[in-house]
Amino acid sequence: MHNSTQEMKACVELCWECRTECQETLYNHCLPMGGKHAEAEHVKLMTDCIQACQTAADFMVRGSKFHASECDACADVCEACAESCEKVGGEEMKKCAESFGQGLDLSSPNILQYLLNFASSVMTDVGATDMMTRIATLQAGRAKREASDAEKSALVFAAAPSYKNAANILSEINKQSGVRVYRPAILQAALKVLNACNSNNITPAEAAINVREQARLIGRPLAKRTVGSTLLLKGLESDVAVILDPSTMDRKHLYVAMTRGAKQLVICSHTNLI
Repeated sequence: MHNSTQEMKACVELCWECRTECQETLYNHCLPMGGKHAEAEHVKLMTDCIQACQTAADFMVRGSKFHASECDACADVCEACAESCEKVGGEEMKKCAESFGQGLDLSSPNILQYLLNFASSVMTDVGATDMMTRIATLQAGRAKREASDAEKSALVFAAAPSYKNAANILSEINKQSGVRVYRPAILQAALKVLNACNSNNITPAEAAINVREQARLIGRPLAKRTVGSTLLLKGLESDVAVILDPSTMDRKHLYVAMTRGAKQLVICSHTNLI
């Protein structure tokens, strides 16, 4: 690997971020979802990815002379995990967006609870039940502390339910300290449904179908941080791209990998020559 401290730091941060996102997705989504998401082989791959990323980061942090071979193994595990996630989750993203739209009824007395439950299904540390209790306390004027921005948006929505206000709730919850989105594609799809309803004056079910069809035509959006093979990431672009062990790639795959980063390219290699 290159000796650049900055490049090493970037690799360590990516390893930890990948580990955290994979772990949150496994325990907050895949296992509760069941079915193919919780099949033994898929769970083993995700667990391998979590452990491999942690180990690779540890090797780099302490400057182990074996960190290069550990990073090679980590790259192989991450690629296998990404391919498994793509197979398991691709179609499910579209179904979730459609289900969200079909269940969205502004006239329902339980619509706020519905939105908070949805938020809990795509973000960590939302606390839907506690938030509902808090909103009731604020509405009754018994609260001792001022409402947070997320709570204020929920109060506005409760007073005047609208698709715009519903989107504001999800956005404000996402901004809260400690909250992390572990199903970004589904959250973005839901926001697209709400924005389409607000802008185009169509029903949530119609908007969900439009979002689903767009997803089929455009394909999977690139998340803030994505780990995968050149096959999965071809045609997508991010600000920063990190390549692990380019010696295992042929010219075509290396070209695809090197052109994924719009602003920065980090290459982790055994030598200074590719």
